[in-house]
Amino acid sequence: MRSILTSIEGVLEYNLHAKSFTVTVTFDNKKTSVDKIIERLSKGGYPVSGNPRWVK
Repeated sequence: MRSILTSIEGVLEYNLHAKSFTVTVTFDNKKTSVDKIIERLSKGGYPVSGNPRWVK
């Protein structure tokens, strides 16, 4: 998952939360989007479930 997230242009930071099976991603929305991140993770074998939560 780390290699996928670091390869996405616009991903600035991420935190993996093993206990809750979640990841928090900080990104530049001018360079990427939630949909693109979800697509790349899914193609890489990490299917995304649930709905994204936005934190400002």
